[in-house]
Amino acid sequence: MEVRYEVEFVKKVFIWSRILFITSCILVIGGCSTEYTEDYTKDYGTFLDEVLGDWKVVSTKKEHYTSKNENELSKDYVTWDIAYIDKNGSEKILQLKNDEPIAYYLVQHLGELFESEFKKEFTEIEQVSLIDNNVVKEERYYDVLEELPVNANNLFAYRDFTLKKPFETSNFYVFVDFNFNDKNLSKDEQIEMWLEKEKKILEIIPNIHMISSLEVDASKGEIYKNFYIAGEKVEVDGGGQYMYDYRSKLQSSVSK
Repeated sequence: MEVRYEVEFVKKVFIWSRILFITSCILVIGGCSTEYTEDYTKDYGTFLDEVLGDWKVVSTKKEHYTSKNENELSKDYVTWDIAYIDKNGSEKILQLKNDEPIAYYLVQHLGELFESEFKKEFTEIEQVSLIDNNVVKEERYYDVLEELPVNANNLFAYRDFTLKKPFETSNFYVFVDFNFNDKNLSKDEQIEMWLEKEKKILEIIPNIHMISSLEVDASKGEIYKNFYIAGEKVEVDGGGQYMYDYRSKLQSSVSK
Protein backbone atom coordinates (compact mmCIF):
# COMPACT_ATOMS: atom_id res chain seq x y z
CA MET A 1 0.00 0.00 0.00
CA GLU A 2 1.40 3.38 -0.99
CA VAL A 3 2.48 5.44 1.96
CA ARG A 4 0.78 8.83 2.10
CA TYR A 5 1.11 11.69 4.53
CA GLU A 6 0.44 15.39 4.56
CA VAL A 7 2.86 17.94 3.09
CA GLU A 8 2.97 19.67 6.45
CA PHE A 9 4.20 16.47 8.04
CA VAL A 10 6.85 15.97 5.37
CA LYS A 11 8.11 19.46 6.05
CA LYS A 12 8.26 18.64 9.74
CA VAL A 13 10.33 15.55 9.02
CA PHE A 14 12.82 17.23 6.69
CA ILE A 15 13.27 20.75 8.01
CA TRP A 16 15.88 20.77 10.74
CA SER A 17 15.13 24.30 11.74
CA ARG A 18 11.72 23.15 13.02
CA ILE A 19 13.10 20.34 15.12
CA LEU A 20 12.86 21.47 18.72
CA PHE A 21 15.77 20.87 21.01
CA ILE A 22 16.98 22.32 24.27
CA THR A 23 20.48 23.67 24.50
CA SER A 24 21.90 23.92 27.95
CA CYS A 25 25.34 25.38 28.57
CA ILE A 26 26.90 23.72 31.55
CA LEU A 27 30.15 24.83 33.07
CA VAL A 28 32.36 21.82 32.53
CA ILE A 29 35.91 21.37 31.44
CA GLY A 30 35.91 21.90 27.69
CA GLY A 31 32.95 24.27 27.61
CA CYS A 32 29.22 23.93 26.97
CA SER A 33 27.07 20.86 26.41
CA THR A 34 24.01 20.52 24.19
CA GLU A 35 21.15 18.33 25.41
CA TYR A 36 18.79 16.91 22.78
CA THR A 37 15.45 15.97 24.26
CA GLU A 38 13.05 15.34 21.37
CA ASP A 39 11.53 11.86 21.40
CA TYR A 40 11.47 10.75 17.76
CA THR A 41 9.50 7.59 18.58
CA LYS A 42 6.63 9.73 19.87
CA ASP A 43 6.83 12.81 17.66
CA TYR A 44 7.16 10.72 14.49
CA GLY A 45 5.16 7.71 15.67
CA THR A 46 2.49 8.07 12.97
CA PHE A 47 5.15 8.37 10.29
CA LEU A 48 6.90 5.25 11.58
CA ASP A 49 3.58 3.38 11.55
CA GLU A 50 3.16 4.24 7.88
CA VAL A 51 6.64 3.33 6.68
CA LEU A 52 7.41 0.39 8.97
CA GLY A 53 4.05 -1.19 9.72
CA ASP A 54 4.32 -2.96 13.06
CA TRP A 55 7.42 -1.81 14.89
CA LYS A 56 8.84 -1.79 18.39
CA VAL A 57 11.67 -0.14 20.23
CA VAL A 58 14.13 -2.86 21.27
CA SER A 59 16.73 -0.55 22.79
CA THR A 60 16.83 2.99 24.19
CA LYS A 61 20.13 4.49 25.27
CA LYS A 62 21.01 7.86 26.71
CA GLU A 63 24.44 8.70 25.39
CA HIS A 64 27.04 11.40 25.91
CA TYR A 65 29.65 12.64 23.49
CA THR A 66 32.54 14.62 24.94
CA SER A 67 34.03 17.04 22.47
CA LYS A 68 37.80 17.23 22.20
CA ASN A 69 37.57 20.33 20.05
CA GLU A 70 37.14 23.69 21.77
CA ASN A 71 35.04 24.89 18.84
CA GLU A 72 32.59 21.99 19.16
CA LEU A 73 30.01 21.40 21.86
CA SER A 74 29.74 18.19 23.81
CA LYS A 75 26.29 16.64 23.60
CA ASP A 76 23.77 14.43 25.35
CA TYR A 77 21.37 12.56 23.08
CA VAL A 78 19.18 9.46 22.82
CA THR A 79 19.61 6.45 20.51
CA TRP A 80 16.70 4.16 19.64
CA ASP A 81 16.97 0.77 17.92
CA ILE A 82 13.64 0.09 16.23
CA ALA A 83 12.75 -3.38 14.96
CA TYR A 84 10.38 -4.00 12.05
CA ILE A 85 9.61 -6.86 9.65
CA ASP A 86 10.24 -6.48 5.92
CA LYS A 87 8.17 -8.02 3.12
CA ASN A 88 10.30 -11.17 3.23
CA GLY A 89 9.59 -11.74 6.91
CA SER A 90 13.07 -10.73 8.06
CA GLU A 91 13.63 -8.48 11.06
CA LYS A 92 15.43 -5.23 10.34
CA ILE A 93 16.73 -2.57 12.71
CA LEU A 94 16.29 1.15 12.08
CA GLN A 95 18.51 3.22 14.34
CA LEU A 96 17.50 6.78 15.16
CA LYS A 97 19.42 9.36 17.18
CA ASN A 98 17.99 12.72 18.13
CA ASP A 99 21.27 14.62 17.73
CA GLU A 100 20.52 15.07 14.01
CA PRO A 101 17.29 15.67 12.11
CA ILE A 102 15.36 12.44 11.68
CA ALA A 103 15.81 12.70 7.89
CA TYR A 104 19.54 12.14 8.32
CA TYR A 105 19.00 8.70 9.82
CA LEU A 106 16.16 7.82 7.45
CA VAL A 107 18.47 8.39 4.50
CA GLN A 108 21.28 6.54 6.26
CA HIS A 109 19.08 3.46 6.77
CA LEU A 110 17.96 3.57 3.15
CA GLY A 111 21.63 3.48 2.14
CA GLU A 112 22.32 0.54 4.46
CA LEU A 113 19.44 -1.45 2.96
CA PHE A 114 20.56 -0.64 -0.57
CA GLU A 115 24.18 -1.61 0.03
CA SER A 116 23.22 -4.88 1.71
CA GLU A 117 20.79 -5.97 -1.02
CA PHE A 118 23.05 -4.77 -3.83
CA LYS A 119 26.01 -6.82 -2.61
CA LYS A 120 23.80 -9.90 -2.33
CA GLU A 121 22.76 -9.50 -5.95
CA PHE A 122 26.09 -8.47 -7.47
CA THR A 123 29.56 -9.81 -6.73
CA GLU A 124 33.04 -8.39 -7.20
CA ILE A 125 31.92 -4.98 -6.02
CA GLU A 126 34.69 -3.07 -4.28
CA GLN A 127 32.37 -0.41 -2.91
CA VAL A 128 28.79 0.74 -3.37
CA SER A 129 27.31 3.93 -1.93
CA LEU A 130 23.82 5.40 -2.27
CA ILE A 131 24.17 9.19 -2.40
CA ASP A 132 21.64 12.00 -2.07
CA ASN A 133 22.21 14.32 -5.03
CA ASN A 134 20.89 17.30 -3.05
CA VAL A 135 24.44 17.86 -1.75
CA VAL A 136 25.23 19.33 -5.18
CA LYS A 137 25.06 22.76 -3.56
CA GLU A 138 28.15 21.96 -1.50
CA GLU A 139 26.29 22.60 1.74
CA ARG A 140 26.40 20.47 4.85
CA TYR A 141 24.54 17.23 4.30
CA TYR A 142 21.83 17.62 6.90
CA ASP A 143 21.17 21.23 5.92
CA VAL A 144 19.77 20.26 2.52
CA LEU A 145 17.79 17.14 3.35
CA GLU A 146 14.60 19.19 3.42
CA GLU A 147 14.98 19.51 -0.36
CA LEU A 148 14.02 15.87 -0.87
CA PRO A 149 10.94 16.03 -3.13
CA VAL A 150 7.54 15.86 -1.47
CA ASN A 151 6.46 13.25 -4.04
CA ALA A 152 8.95 10.83 -2.47
CA ASN A 153 6.14 9.80 -0.14
CA ASN A 154 7.04 6.11 -0.29
CA LEU A 155 10.81 6.51 -0.30
CA PHE A 156 11.18 5.38 3.31
CA ALA A 157 8.66 2.50 3.18
CA TYR A 158 11.45 0.18 4.25
CA ARG A 159 9.28 -2.90 4.70
CA ASP A 160 8.59 -2.82 0.93
CA PHE A 161 12.16 -1.98 -0.05
CA THR A 162 13.48 -2.95 -3.49
CA LEU A 163 16.66 -1.95 -5.30
CA LYS A 164 14.55 0.11 -7.69
CA LYS A 165 12.82 2.16 -4.98
CA PRO A 166 15.45 4.90 -4.37
CA PHE A 167 15.32 5.87 -8.06
CA GLU A 168 11.54 5.95 -8.47
CA THR A 169 10.74 9.31 -6.92
CA SER A 170 14.04 10.94 -6.02
CA ASN A 171 17.43 11.91 -7.37
CA PHE A 172 19.56 9.55 -5.36
CA TYR A 173 22.36 7.98 -7.33
CA VAL A 174 24.67 5.08 -6.63
CA PHE A 175 28.44 5.02 -6.92
CA VAL A 176 29.76 1.53 -7.75
CA ASP A 177 33.46 0.67 -7.66
CA PHE A 178 34.70 -2.47 -9.43
CA ASN A 179 38.10 -4.01 -8.76
CA PHE A 180 38.63 -7.59 -9.95
CA ASN A 181 41.96 -7.96 -8.10
CA ASP A 182 43.24 -10.55 -10.56
CA LYS A 183 46.72 -9.92 -11.96
CA ASN A 184 46.16 -12.65 -14.56
CA LEU A 185 43.44 -10.60 -16.26
CA SER A 186 44.49 -8.24 -19.02
CA LYS A 187 43.11 -4.73 -19.19
CA ASP A 188 40.77 -5.70 -22.03
CA GLU A 189 39.50 -8.70 -20.07
CA GLN A 190 38.80 -6.55 -17.02
CA ILE A 191 36.93 -3.99 -19.11
CA GLU A 192 34.87 -6.75 -20.74
CA MET A 193 33.94 -8.19 -17.34
CA TRP A 194 33.10 -4.73 -16.03
CA LEU A 195 30.74 -4.02 -18.92
CA GLU A 196 29.05 -7.41 -18.41
CA LYS A 197 28.51 -6.60 -14.74
CA GLU A 198 27.07 -3.21 -15.68
CA LYS A 199 24.70 -4.92 -18.10
CA LYS A 200 23.41 -7.21 -15.34
CA ILE A 201 22.88 -4.25 -13.00
CA LEU A 202 20.89 -2.41 -15.68
CA GLU A 203 18.74 -5.49 -16.30
CA ILE A 204 17.81 -5.81 -12.63
CA ILE A 205 17.61 -2.07 -11.84
CA PRO A 206 16.56 -0.50 -15.17
CA ASN A 207 15.81 2.89 -13.60
CA ILE A 208 19.15 3.26 -11.81
CA HIS A 209 21.12 6.50 -11.58
CA MET A 210 24.70 5.24 -11.41
CA ILE A 211 28.35 6.15 -11.65
CA SER A 212 30.23 2.94 -12.42
CA SER A 213 33.99 2.89 -11.95
CA LEU A 214 36.66 0.33 -12.83
CA GLU A 215 40.19 0.60 -11.44
CA VAL A 216 42.55 -1.30 -13.74
CA ASP A 217 45.91 -0.11 -12.45
CA ALA A 218 45.97 1.97 -9.29
CA SER A 219 49.70 2.69 -9.59
CA LYS A 220 49.11 4.36 -12.94
CA GLY A 221 45.80 5.94 -11.97
CA GLU A 222 44.11 4.00 -14.76
CA ILE A 223 40.41 4.30 -13.96
CA TYR A 224 37.41 4.03 -16.27
CA LYS A 225 33.96 5.48 -15.54
CA ASN A 226 30.50 5.23 -17.04
CA PHE A 227 27.56 7.44 -16.10
CA TYR A 228 23.86 6.50 -16.16
CA ILE A 229 20.63 8.38 -15.51
CA ALA A 230 17.44 6.31 -15.33
CA GLY A 231 19.36 3.40 -16.84
CA GLU A 232 20.53 5.38 -19.87
CA LYS A 233 24.19 6.11 -20.45
CA VAL A 234 25.06 9.81 -20.51
CA GLU A 235 28.17 11.74 -21.45
CA VAL A 236 29.69 14.16 -18.95
CA ASP A 237 32.46 16.72 -19.17
CA GLY A 238 35.83 15.23 -18.26
CA GLY A 239 38.46 16.56 -15.96
CA GLY A 240 37.91 17.55 -12.35
CA GLN A 241 34.37 18.77 -13.01
CA TYR A 242 32.84 15.44 -14.05
CA MET A 243 31.02 14.94 -10.73
CA TYR A 244 29.48 18.39 -10.82
CA ASP A 245 28.42 17.90 -14.44
CA TYR A 246 26.83 14.51 -13.75
CA ARG A 247 25.00 15.68 -10.65
CA SER A 248 23.72 18.77 -12.45
CA LYS A 249 22.42 16.61 -15.31
CA LEU A 250 20.74 14.31 -12.81
CA GLN A 251 19.18 17.24 -10.97
CA SER A 252 17.78 18.61 -14.23
CA SER A 253 16.49 15.21 -15.32
CA VAL A 254 14.64 14.49 -12.08
CA SER A 255 13.19 18.01 -11.91
CA LYS A 256 11.41 17.64 -15.26
